[in-house]
Amino acid sequence: MQYKNLEESAHLLPQPLEGIVELINETVKLLFQQHNYGKTDTEHFMIHSRSSVEKYIFSRLYNRIIAMYKIKNKELDNEYKEKKEVVKTWSIDKLFKELKIPEDYLNGVKEVNTPYRSAIQLLNYLEDDDAPREKVRNVMKAHQELKVCVMEYTKGKIEISSTENLSKLLAYVIACSHLTSPAAELNFLKDYLLYQEGNFAAEEYLLTNLQVFLLVNKIGKSNLLCSNN
Repeated sequence: MQYKNLEESAHLLPQPLEGIVELINETVKLLFQQHNYGKTDTEHFMIHSRSSVEKYIFSRLYNRIIAMYKIKNKELDNEYKEKKEVVKTWSIDKLFKELKIPEDYLNGVKEVNTPYRSAIQLLNYLEDDDAPREKVRNVMKAHQELKVCVMEYTKGKIEISSTENLSKLLAYVIACSHLTSPAAELNFLKDYLLYQEGNFAAEEYLLTNLQVFLLVNKIGKSNLLCSNN
């Protein structure tokens, strides 16, 4: 009710999201006050209270909040879509070359129709869930699967050894994904983690890497999948 006009509310981000997280925090706090009180018979289900409350509230409010993020990130997401249409015409070899992925990471890959497909599919799930906690989990799963694929393709000879190589592989995964609004989704998740009490350093690091690709990374001289800003 507080943010009826989506266009105007988009300019207030992340304030609307902060309000949702505060509502979740207050609800969880009340639940603990009413049902826990140190009772051992409630401990087994109270540990799930935050995720349950969060999932319920976002199931009611997610469509409005993500709509705000889509409005705010519309320009970047549209640019991404346009440039991705160009990338779709490229062969896998050309995409690898433009991204300058080291040859070591390509061994045993070129004969595969879509290399790193499992990591790409996990990232595709990002837009299928309205619970941010699940979205973050899928991003982390995609990252882990990317590392597993590297080990499998190279028969355990190499791992992702540097931030630069990780960024290149993440760029490839995003380039091959079916995401429609990656900038909106990633900024939503970064803001969501900002208001969490726990330490999500690894998650924030990975989301930042994905955002860097969308904002500044260049594919060859054609700058096909990123912003010129």
